[in-house]
Amino acid sequence: MALVEKEYFPQCAMDVLTAEDPNLARSKWPDTQQYDYPVHRLRVVAGAKTVTIAPGARVGLFETVGTMNAHVYGPNEFFSNNWVYEGLVAFGPNGAVIPAFAVSWTVKPNEIGGDTYTFQLREDVTFHDGAAWNCTVAKLNFDHIMALQDTKHVGTKTEDWECTNDVEFVLRYVQTQSRRGDVSPTYGSPTRMMSLNAFVGGLFSDPTTSNSCHTDWGSVKGGSVGTVDCVGIESIAGTGPFKYVSKQEADGVTNRVTFAGNSKWWGGAVDIEQLDIVRYTSDSDVKEALLNGDHDVVWGAGVLSDSDILEIASDPEISERIEVGQSDPIQTAMLILINVRKTVIHAINKGAIVQKELSLSLASVVDNVFPRGAPYCDVDLTPRWSYDFEKAVLLSCGGTSIEFASAEAESNALALGLGLGIPLALLAIAAFVLHSNNARLKQELDMNIKEGAETA
Repeated sequence: MALVEKEYFPQCAMDVLTAEDPNLARSKWPDTQQYDYPVHRLRVVAGAKTVTIAPGARVGLFETVGTMNAHVYGPNEFFSNNWVYEGLVAFGPNGAVIPAFAVSWTVKPNEIGGDTYTFQLREDVTFHDGAAWNCTVAKLNFDHIMALQDTKHVGTKTEDWECTNDVEFVLRYVQTQSRRGDVSPTYGSPTRMMSLNAFVGGLFSDPTTSNSCHTDWGSVKGGSVGTVDCVGIESIAGTGPFKYVSKQEADGVTNRVTFAGNSKWWGGAVDIEQLDIVRYTSDSDVKEALLNGDHDVVWGAGVLSDSDILEIASDPEISERIEVGQSDPIQTAMLILINVRKTVIHAINKGAIVQKELSLSLASVVDNVFPRGAPYCDVDLTPRWSYDFEKAVLLSCGGTSIEFASAEAESNALALGLGLGIPLALLAIAAFVLHSNNARLKQELDMNIKEGAETA
């Protein structure tokens, strides 16, 4: 059984964490999205292959997986959507972009001043509902996603997309995508692929009158195709390592969500046969279930308090039964360089982001490595790693900030980060704890998780 806690980086890396990890603001705030928990890489060593997990969610303790619509961010959770759905490519070790649905791709300049991406698609892939994966299904998904182009929901400047045959998919962009990192428009949510049966109208679904977008959005206006009517999805069916099975709800509250391991996943059969997300009302309830052997895995920030994690890790008797570990950080190879990390820290004005996006009464910027509630960690250290764009320019470019004076600092910081090849979503982290001997299930889980993509 595993317990997952926050990943602690060296100070220089800690300060680049984005809103996708609650370390940016010490207090909890809505829409804190924890990106991914690669549960498909866990191996059950002994006992029943049904595993319970209490994941860190967008509000701390898990509450809901939302509609699990592959084309929508909130109120979904990235981690559960990543278990079920996949995109053309995925994140690999150290943030590398690796094949998923696309086994290979090429990028070439096009005649309209942008880039053309040509993807060779994986064959012999089947959706959870039995439907086949092919280029026609890829285009159907992009038809629905890109119908919202130029609205607040989808901003990618895509000229067109087409199938040249059953296994070749071509995207033409109006502008070059190289500063965004290789194939970046295709690997993040919401560009995940759903079965054709999930669309209202199936293969012949109309992206403008029956779009897969969230029903709460109603009619979306102002996009490249005019008004788009959102009708949601008919079913939850992807191709990922886990299949959605059911929810247990009472009085509008989700208490448990069940997934089944996908034995036919193209990435290899998943060792876990059944995965249950369990909702708890408090961190003390999580701790009690964990210590009693009634729960298997805790993964992510905000599920257990720092003091409880320290207690479990330092108690010899408890640590015989429960193993506390940390998941690998998801970051690009560029962040290995100390000057790159310093550059990113100095280039991002976290104070301005917090002031603009969050209530100052609920959130504050932190620049410490360990939580201030940990022993001996409530001391202010100097020098402080703070916003200083001139330092960022000197470290990165060897130039002066005057060269960048024509643009706003916030835009400069973003451009600098993208220019370094650092996808912002990769700066989020997840932590991990494993219970080694569950009394109820007589079960052991292997902490040496199998090699594979960081995201499904």
